[in-house]
Amino acid sequence: MRLRDYVLDLGRLLSLACLGLGLFVLVVVLSLQSRGLAVPWADLLYGCLLAALATAAGVLWEVWVRIPQGRALAARRAALEQGGAQPRLRLVGTREQRAWAALVNAEYAHNLREQYESERQTKFYEAFVTRFAHQMKTPLAVMTLLLAELRESVAAGNAGPATDAGQGAKAGGNRNVKAAGVAPLLDSLLEEKERLEASLEQLLQTARVTSFRFDARPERVDVVPLLREVVNEHKSAWIRRHLYPRIDAEAPTVYAWTDGKWLRFIAEQLVRNALQYGVPPGTDGRPFVIRVRRRGGDVVLAFCDQGIGIPQADLPRLFQPFFTGANGRLHSRATGIGLYLVKEVCERLGHDIQVCSTAGQGTTFTLTLHDSTHLSPAALSDDLTKL
Repeated sequence: MRLRDYVLDLGRLLSLACLGLGLFVLVVVLSLQSRGLAVPWADLLYGCLLAALATAAGVLWEVWVRIPQGRALAARRAALEQGGAQPRLRLVGTREQRAWAALVNAEYAHNLREQYESERQTKFYEAFVTRFAHQMKTPLAVMTLLLAELRESVAAGNAGPATDAGQGAKAGGNRNVKAAGVAPLLDSLLEEKERLEASLEQLLQTARVTSFRFDARPERVDVVPLLREVVNEHKSAWIRRHLYPRIDAEAPTVYAWTDGKWLRFIAEQLVRNALQYGVPPGTDGRPFVIRVRRRGGDVVLAFCDQGIGIPQADLPRLFQPFFTGANGRLHSRATGIGLYLVKEVCERLGHDIQVCSTAGQGTTFTLTLHDSTHLSPAALSDDLTKL
C-alpha cells in the first residue's frame, strides 16, 4: 500500500481530530470574549500548530506500524498472481491487522487441507478406475477366445459325419437349423463384447486425459497406415452395419507432427461414431470415407459419412461432456463422452476439430493437424502450473 492509501484510511480519525481541535479553540475564544479579555491569537495559533504536529507524528507512527503487514499482503498477492507458493502472513502491525493475518493464515491452512484431501481422493479414484479397467480386459480376452472356440464348434458340428444316409440328412438338417439359430447369437455376443471393450478403453482414456502432461510424446507420424489399422480393426462391425469404409489419401505416405497414440484414439472415436450413426435405419448401406489432404504445412483429415446426420440445434453443444442431443434420445447407447474427449485431446495437442452436418444427409468431422503447434501454449502453461 502507498502512503496516500494509509492516509485515506486514517481520514476519519484526522477529520475528527481537526473537528475536536476547532471546537476547543472556539470554546476558548468565546470564553475569553464573554469575560471581556483579549484573545491571544498568536498563542492559539501556536497551540494549533503544536496540535497539528502531534497529529502528523501520530499519523506517521500509525503508518509505520502498518507498513510491514501491507508489504506482506503485497507479496502474497504477487505470489498468488504468479501461481507460486503463498507465504504465511506475519503477525505484525496493529492488533486488527494481526487478527486479520491470523484469520487469513487459518483459512489458507484449511484450504490446503481440503485441497490435499481432494487430490488424494482424485488420485485414488483414478487409480481405482484404471485398475478396474485393466482387470476387466482379462475376462474380455477370455470371452474372445471362447467365442472363437464356439464358432469353431458350431462349424465342426455342422460339417460332422453321419452313419446313415437318411439319418445323416436329417441330422445335417437339424445341425444347419441349429447353426443358423446360433450364428446371430454369436454375432450379438461379439457386438456386445466390442461395445464393452470400447467402453473400458474410453474409461481408461478419460482417466489418462486428466494427467495428460505425463502421457504425450509428439513425433512424426505417418497418418495413412495408422488410419488403415483403425479401420481394419472393425472389419466385422463394418459388415454388420453395412458400411463401406475407404481411405482417400493424396499420397501413400502423409506425415504429421502429433502424438501417434492419441491420434489413434481420436480416429477410433470418430470411426465408432460413424459405425453408430453412419447408416440411416431401413437403408441398404452407405460409404464412409476418410480423406487425407495437405493444406500448407498442416494435414487435414476429414471423416465423412452419409448417415442420419446431426440437427443444427445440437451442433454448438456437440463437444460438451454428457451431451447426446436428439440422436442420443433415439440411440440409448450414446454416452456423450467420446466427442468430449476428442475435443479435449485436440486442444491439448494444438489440433483443431470441426463438424459439419445436415440432418438426414450425413456428417463430416474435419481434424486439422497443425505442423508447428503440436502442443498449444495454453496447454503448456496449464500443465506447467500443475507440476
